[in-house]
Amino acid sequence: DHGLDGFSMSVISLNMVSIFFQGSSVLGMLCMLSTWFPLFLASVVEYTTGVFEYSISDIDGTMGVLIVVFFDLFGFIFGGNTYNTKITDILFFLPESIFGGFIIKDIFMVIVGYLGVTYAVKYLIFGLKSTSDMKQKMDIIVQVVQHLLLYVVLFCVNPNIPFIHDYYCLVYIMAIFMYCLMLTKLIVCITGKMKLSTVHWEYATFLIYFYYQAQYDGSAQSEANLKYAFFATFLLLFVFYARLFQS
Repeated sequence: DHGLDGFSMSVISLNMVSIFFQGSSVLGMLCMLSTWFPLFLASVVEYTTGVFEYSISDIDGTMGVLIVVFFDLFGFIFGGNTYNTKITDILFFLPESIFGGFIIKDIFMVIVGYLGVTYAVKYLIFGLKSTSDMKQKMDIIVQVVQHLLLYVVLFCVNPNIPFIHDYYCLVYIMAIFMYCLMLTKLIVCITGKMKLSTVHWEYATFLIYFYYQAQYDGSAQSEANLKYAFFATFLLLFVFYARLFQS
């Protein structure tokens, strides 16, 4: 069930990024982090301590979907550019000199990111405090550090490459595949009382893409190689999924 929650919440975040036209922006990545990190951390804590505690201001997957539906309908009724309205055009009493540069979509994204980071820190502290076993604490830290590689990947993808710029959504989807794979792997170990591997070599799959990104020189051939590498990464992630489910 938590594996499905991870996937549904990822799609919700991706929808938010799409609604607010964030694309490859830092706020877009922060929005994805806001749903990925808390649930992953809560699951890591459950694996190491046996205690599961997860809630982002009492917003679960169903409530998250309803919120996104509201944003979709609001943009559909009033137009997508509504979210580009300056905050001072709505709240006239705010000083233009301070808030003039803020627009509605940025405010929403900052709130979402703030909630995600705040609750991620909360669960990390909860996990480290809930056990006195130093090995369990190190297990939590090691898993968290590896999970942060997912955000490093998002920041390292070059959005100026035409293929990536035009289809940046695919980058998020690739990251969602990896996130759900790691989360499902973790949950299988929890429910099956199995040992979770300390190092997740699945993250090395991204090296295929980054090797060809480093070779990119703007030519048609290098872009074609990059596309092949991108979809090869997807294929390998699918193989990892199949292997996980088979086991």
